[in-house]
Amino acid sequence: MNWRTHVVAGANTVWLIPASTESILHYGPVLMGVAAFFALLPDIEAQHAKIHSIRIAGARVFDNTIVRGVVNHRGPVHSLLAIAIVGGLTAWLCRAYALPYELAWAATLGYASHPIIDGLNFPGVQYLYPYKRRLHLVPKFMRFRVNSFPDELLFVAGIFGILAYGYTFIIR
Repeated sequence: MNWRTHVVAGANTVWLIPASTESILHYGPVLMGVAAFFALLPDIEAQHAKIHSIRIAGARVFDNTIVRGVVNHRGPVHSLLAIAIVGGLTAWLCRAYALPYELAWAATLGYASHPIIDGLNFPGVQYLYPYKRRLHLVPKFMRFRVNSFPDELLFVAGIFGILAYGYTFIIR
């Protein structure tokens, strides 16, 4: 998927967060932003990923020189193990700094959305790393290429999901 589709898919994972009405009223847009950001992280090992263009005060926030050549794209950082590590670390950070647990849910679900929708593409994903075989979530006839029409349809559907969430956030 292209980065825009990953961002809107990640943002839409806020629909899955078990949260109280009070926390959604306070943190709804923040949760969506956290989920959208974490949806870009699994591509940290990809050379030309959008995550590498994020800059703060002119300096790159993420540089893939550490992982370039060490891990392959759609490998370890797209695995179930990586999702579990992100979930554990974000839950620990929320507990350690007395942050709302919904932030850990947003980060983990946003991160997990990335390898899930990458499983719809032809290359597949190493979900069971260190097992090397790439797996797919749909049969071959349903897979599609990055930047194809189905990719754009997912993006548009994601935009509608974000608008619907925004509407429910406003009317509460």
